[in-house]
Amino acid sequence: MTITPHHNRYKRTQVVWPSNPLVQPDSLDRFILSFLDHNPEGVTNSDVGKAMGLNDSKKRFSFAVLERLITKGKVEKHTIRGSSLYFSVR
Repeated sequence: MTITPHHNRYKRTQVVWPSNPLVQPDSLDRFILSFLDHNPEGVTNSDVGKAMGLNDSKKRFSFAVLERLITKGKVEKHTIRGSSLYFSVR
């Protein structure tokens, strides 16, 4: 049985945050760069999302991480035959 709350009791000031981020950005970057290094022919955003274990059909999280790596100069994005492929710049 699901109980639906009648009042929104959420208070931003009472959120309990972890002392450290749940995912360290550097370790996430290393994981994705290693994945790209092992796939020199390129991978799609969807491939990265699946490798990260995400079930989000739009893969917004993996896209954001890939775009951040592009701005850092560690990843390149090329459109080949209508598909965006990501490559390691190492």
